[in-house]
Amino acid sequence: MVNIILCIGNRLSEDPHIDDVETKVNALDSEARVVRFEPTLDGHFVEITAGNVSHSTPSCLFVVDGERIPAESITAVWYLWNPVSRQMDNGLQGRVLCVMLETAH
Repeated sequence: MVNIILCIGNRLSEDPHIDDVETKVNALDSEARVVRFEPTLDGHFVEITAGNVSHSTPSCLFVVDGERIPAESITAVWYLWNPVSRQMDNGLQGRVLCVMLETAH
């Protein structure tokens, strides 16, 4: 099974530290994947299925630019929030993100 490291944050594509982490992870495990999840970007969101869910269907997915990553397949998470953030969405996604940030500190 491939190790998936989920990096959660904002401005990850602009952060050279993430590039460095990805290089070091790949040096340790050539099959490992670093996935950059930026909830402030369109196309990056969490999909949760509630109710009658079979064991073969994941109930929580991280969607990154159309790729659906089951939460169960993620082996590690790195959380890095840059204090200079983009304007957050005022919809449900933005409110959930604000709650996540408030409880993380």
